[in-house]
Amino acid sequence: MIGKAHSISHASNAINYAMEKKGAVEISRNNVAGENGKEIAKEFRVFQNLNARCQRNTISFVLSPAIPVGNQLTNDDFKNLSDDFLIRMNLNENQSITFLHRDEDHLHLHIFCESD
Repeated sequence: MIGKAHSISHASNAINYAMEKKGAVEISRNNVAGENGKEIAKEFRVFQNLNARCQRNTISFVLSPAIPVGNQLTNDDFKNLSDDFLIRMNLNENQSITFLHRDEDHLHLHIFCESD
């Protein structure tokens, strides 16, 4: 498993990319009602504005299992992977949304989480 994380200031664009990529599947969401990146980023900002010192307070994670492993996982398995990851990172109470991308044989998750 390979994981990358970035704190980002362009949440709206990043979420739209993950949401609109061909074949993308929404795997899970927590306390998010928005239907596009702009709406979701606006929801994140409600809590993020409570910490004015933080400029890049959306966290973008990419989790990539090894290709043979990823090809054997179901959408439910990927949801469990995302949920378990957020629990272990102590972010399971934060707003988040997760998308599964299938780039040829390379399945990976994009997780966006507000950081307060």
